[in-house]
Amino acid sequence: MPYLRTDLLAVRQKGRPWEGSVNFTVDAPWEDIGSMTELHVDAESQDILTPLHAAGEREQEDYLLMVDRYSTFGIVDWGPGKELDVLLQNLIMREENDLLIKDEGYFRGRIPLDIAYREGSFEGWTTLTFIPSMGHSGNAEWTHQEVDLCLKVVCTEEQRKSNGLASVPPALQGYQLGRNPKALHDLTGHIIRRGDRPLASGGFADVWTGIWTDKDRPRKVAIKVIRPTSAQLPNTETDLISRRLRREIKVWQSLVHPNVVELLGICNGFGDFPAMVSLWYENGNIVSYISSLGKSGTLRLRMKLLTEVARGLHYLHEGRPPVVHGDIKGPNILIDENGVARLADFGLSKIEGLSNSVHFTTTTFAATVRWMALEMAEATSNDEIMSPTAWTDVWSYASLIVEILTGKIPYWEKKNDAAVLVAILRHIPPPLPPGTVIQPELRGLMDKCWSQSPQERPTMAQVLNEMERLFSDCN
Repeated sequence: MPYLRTDLLAVRQKGRPWEGSVNFTVDAPWEDIGSMTELHVDAESQDILTPLHAAGEREQEDYLLMVDRYSTFGIVDWGPGKELDVLLQNLIMREENDLLIKDEGYFRGRIPLDIAYREGSFEGWTTLTFIPSMGHSGNAEWTHQEVDLCLKVVCTEEQRKSNGLASVPPALQGYQLGRNPKALHDLTGHIIRRGDRPLASGGFADVWTGIWTDKDRPRKVAIKVIRPTSAQLPNTETDLISRRLRREIKVWQSLVHPNVVELLGICNGFGDFPAMVSLWYENGNIVSYISSLGKSGTLRLRMKLLTEVARGLHYLHEGRPPVVHGDIKGPNILIDENGVARLADFGLSKIEGLSNSVHFTTTTFAATVRWMALEMAEATSNDEIMSPTAWTDVWSYASLIVEILTGKIPYWEKKNDAAVLVAILRHIPPPLPPGTVIQPELRGLMDKCWSQSPQERPTMAQVLNEMERLFSDCN
């Protein structure tokens, strides 16, 4: 009995990135024995490909999910004129008011098998259309949408026992992997943790030091371990953390910039969730570094470091897809061995956002409110959950300027964070310590970053241009 093998190589749609998962079903309605294979593809853990455009071209993007999944079933009756029936379910799980909401929509199409029958295989794109009659749930905008599938159909005498593409298939040659196509390193078994206690702890994770037994030379590393165990968490929260962690690890792994901390890889065995491994920087964070320099921590050096932070944030915001840091503050900016500022812990605020769980500590709020944008303070005061945005990063960057230039945390005169929250809600920006002198142009930039309306704040591109100019003028 021959076998008809169908490979789902990729799924794409125009106008917005993929969310959620894909359930892909192939049916041969004309086959006497009948067969249906359902394949689950988690978009959050797969590679997103983006189209290559000629230099200068700015076209509407196709958001492409490369999945490399296959189905195989025995066939008896096939030939010219036969078609496969393909059904795709797009399932999105999202949070709303602490509840998990399911959005689902269905798309259907038929795949002609004429070419596969004549030549033994077929590879190409097919458009599936939304099926109103099957209904949908949630609030997702499914209507008037189409999705495209890239399928490879092969008639073979043997069932394939393993899958995996050695290279990008011909039908996908017009696409390239996202920012950084390198594989994520699994360092399990190559990381030796040091000490009996973590060196630092945050609202949702502990940071340990360790040694990476690299084949070239041992290297000191930082190991970020998610603190709660799956046994401590409800299943829904465990699933949420796992999905968010996979997504944020993939985002971090894709970033390559001199002002962003590099993710070396992940390792298992330090808890129920994968631990994230990065280089250990002996210089510590930007605040402790400047303090250690004493009189050598000049205004020019501080402006240099602030400009490097702006470069890193600009890189995050202007990339495709854009990345929001979400937790800009001194402790999250590390200084490498060359004295260069590097952003750390970006995007992980989405995991930390689960801190409403009793299994997380409340130190997240206490540690971050002083850099918090007005709109996030308003959401916090209303007991609402708000995701950070590029605009909240801009606000926090201005508060970071206060921290770095004065050596004091924002709202240094407030003894508790509740008072800080009240000040933000009253539209009072972080005050400067008495005697502090700041260039008028820099103070003007800070005030713009603290604009009450997010849309009135400058972009990080504008902030970076101004910081580069001010740094060059700094003696």
